[in-house]
Amino acid sequence: MKMILLGGVIVSLTGCNNNFAQQETKVFSIDIDGNNLFYDEDCEDAAAIKSSAEGFTIAAMGRNYYKPDVKAETEYYSETLKEYFTADDWIDNDNAYIVKNKLMMSVEELNMESIQLVRIGGEGACIVDYTYVLIVENSTSDFFSGYEIKNGTSYETAIQLKMLRQQGEWKIDEYSIERTEEIN
Repeated sequence: MKMILLGGVIVSLTGCNNNFAQQETKVFSIDIDGNNLFYDEDCEDAAAIKSSAEGFTIAAMGRNYYKPDVKAETEYYSETLKEYFTADDWIDNDNAYIVKNKLMMSVEELNMESIQLVRIGGEGACIVDYTYVLIVENSTSDFFSGYEIKNGTSYETAIQLKMLRQQGEWKIDEYSIERTEEIN
């Protein structure tokens, strides 16, 4: 097993260890000397991370006011994030917000930019950077007045996820939208 030093803590990686790439790839870790170690992009962890990121993005960013289903995105959350977002009436309130504003948004063109594999506190973890295209198909004028977006417009959005492996599955523990820009 490859040992990695991250922030003064020795960590080890699993799932991609035996799949070192001969050239630079989007999947990497950092060794004790600060060098990038690259892995095949189709290694076990990378495939599972990509699948979870894609499912989360479609569930969390895509919206359909005919059948709002905010709860679906919580299936991709870590236990900590799920507890935070399921507290109070968040799911019901967000579903009502989608219906009230007649939101219809879809996600296309997910483009994985990088997956940095780490191990923190004995658990597998990673930082994922990617972009996707968000298509705003419908909403009320009240919704649009609060945001700088337009109906019938596509936006390229850059997002960063911090994920943890919990009970054998990759779960989102934090996420942030890094950039959104109109592309048509």
